[in-house]
Amino acid sequence: MAVREYDSPNPKTVLQNVKRVLENQDIDLLQTPAYRILITHCGFIAHYNLEGFRATYKDHLDDFVESFLRGGEVRYVDGLTGQPIAHWKNYLANRSSYLYDTSYQGVMLADLVRDLITLFKLHQAGIAWASQAKRRARRVANLEREAAALGYAVAPKEGP
Repeated sequence: MAVREYDSPNPKTVLQNVKRVLENQDIDLLQTPAYRILITHCGFIAHYNLEGFRATYKDHLDDFVESFLRGGEVRYVDGLTGQPIAHWKNYLANRSSYLYDTSYQGVMLADLVRDLITLFKLHQAGIAWASQAKRRARRVANLEREAAALGYAVAPKEGP
């Protein structure tokens, strides 16, 4: 079977790109090589294309992080236990690709996924906090807009 161009990424480039996305909390910074690794080897669906993927997670970066750490959006179930398994679990257990490739490519992908897991875990708490703050601010803005339309003003609650 021929190796596809996007099955041979530059791991350093992919890691740097994902790190930039997570540090800046901006999915619009995601580039094609990292996107292709996510949809090909990490259990994410394509959302039609890179732009669709970005649009899906634009206001929900915490969902992106949680989905990655759960093993992607695609659910696999262990045939013996019935328990869900992470899409990238094969990489961790076998250091091989989904084709059980023990060549350099398979080992490289296993190491890349392992490094991505570490990176996502490192940024998980900060992204979750920032996402909650953004959602809260949007909710307050919506309440203020509704209250203003009805002739009221929204004020913070005093005391506990």
